[in-house]
Amino acid sequence: MLRAYQEEIDRGVESAALNGKRKIMVVLPTGAGKGFCSANFMRRCADKGNESVFFAAQRELIFQMQKHLQSMSVPNNIVMAGVKNEYEGYDDAVASNLATLAAKDTLWSRGFKRGWMEPPPAKLVQIDECHGAITKTYKAITEHYSDAMHIGWTATPCRSDGVDLGGHYDHIIIGATYAELQEQGYLLPCKVFAPDRPDLKGMYGKEFSQKELDKRMNRTPLIGSIVNEWMRHSDGRSTVVFASSVNHSLHLRERFRWILGKNKDGTERCEHIDGKMDQSERDDIMERVRDGSVLVLTNYGVCTTGFDCPRWNYLVCARPTKSFSLWRQMGGRIQRPFENHDHAVIQDHSDNATRFGYPDEDVAWELNTDVKAQDLPRTVRNRPPNTGNDDVKAFQCPSCMQEYRGYKCPNPKCGFVFERRGKDVEMKPGELKELKRRKINRQDSHTDKQRFWDEALGWAIGTNKKVGAAAHRYKNRYGVFPPHFIQDTPRSSQWRMQARDFYKCVVRPSKQKLKQELEKEVGDE
Repeated sequence: MLRAYQEEIDRGVESAALNGKRKIMVVLPTGAGKGFCSANFMRRCADKGNESVFFAAQRELIFQMQKHLQSMSVPNNIVMAGVKNEYEGYDDAVASNLATLAAKDTLWSRGFKRGWMEPPPAKLVQIDECHGAITKTYKAITEHYSDAMHIGWTATPCRSDGVDLGGHYDHIIIGATYAELQEQGYLLPCKVFAPDRPDLKGMYGKEFSQKELDKRMNRTPLIGSIVNEWMRHSDGRSTVVFASSVNHSLHLRERFRWILGKNKDGTERCEHIDGKMDQSERDDIMERVRDGSVLVLTNYGVCTTGFDCPRWNYLVCARPTKSFSLWRQMGGRIQRPFENHDHAVIQDHSDNATRFGYPDEDVAWELNTDVKAQDLPRTVRNRPPNTGNDDVKAFQCPSCMQEYRGYKCPNPKCGFVFERRGKDVEMKPGELKELKRRKINRQDSHTDKQRFWDEALGWAIGTNKKVGAAAHRYKNRYGVFPPHFIQDTPRSSQWRMQARDFYKCVVRPSKQKLKQELEKEVGDE
């Protein structure tokens, strides 16, 4: 049975399709039932005798979708390495062709690269984690299904490389918000505390270097702090730990094992998984996580997507990232309700909460924007009081009074967007360098800050970096990106410019104009 907001997604997709939209993106927070909604669309297609294909990049997502389809009594096929489909008879084999679950890499290899099979026919194509579906392989697949209706599902419609998703989808539907889902009891609110702040100075580029992160994060004092803080705050909650490397994850596992000991049956209470581990071993560990015999799971690069484990409601983040999407995906692992807990807890050793905010803040997502995801407006949780039922109410624009869903008013004459409001991260006094950084920000004069910005821009020019690297260098010192009173700073659309090009196009003309104005003033005198 669909929830109220899931029924609204159905209606939204149908309405968009009737209006000629062929590539629809649905945004739904982790834990809100993207898989169930996808399976329901496949069921409806099968009932009408139409073929559909669901694509995912991870094995766990394929198996989760299979369970949803089985619960709806929908026969299905799986196209994935190591999986052999079994049928109860000829009729079942024929019916299963209407619903295909395909691992993206397997279909690409068999159907496009080697030509071993014909890609399954489809009138509806669905892609999970569609914000990542702009790779060469996905492009080839989607072009093959150019005549089909496309639905992309994601909790984070953004990319760390800044690629605009509006070039790949022509309509966006906000399925539900964190505020609504928390109010209705489908998700838990997050509490975050940050006992440590890592030293990330001098680390530039699109993402932090794994090798460099391992050096900075995989240190005995920090490992000890992670485990000690977990013992103080976890209260025995089932925990997932995100590490900065495989070695870091193994190091954390050993320290947790030394503290936790073993179960009565001799099995370990803390385990580690990574992408190179044998699949059967990984599956066995995950089963033990789900039944509670594994209390703490450490991992690197595995549990960010595709893992549905309601038992988790405590997260240790020891993996700094520059990806807003990755941070939100990690935070989404622990927000499902379980037992008697009324909130989820994040123990942040990565500085991610300070950099990006809480992972349960609602974002004013847009398809066509040149603004980075972390800089998109965050919304005031301005919603009607709980009436005791599951009906999802519309928001009312405080400017033009139009009712709508989402966070940007659709009225072209209005376009009101709620202001961004973050949360204060709970900090232990005296342990966070953030306090010192704010002190520098207060003490330095505007002249000092302007001089530092000029130096940062000169450094970016001399090292052949983009102007955004200079802005991050400024933020590392003052805690914020260069504000409006600093001269010659880049707009959001200019961050990807090479610093030397930015200087030629922006800074030099600005200085020449200032020089001319000064000369004119002197001449007038």
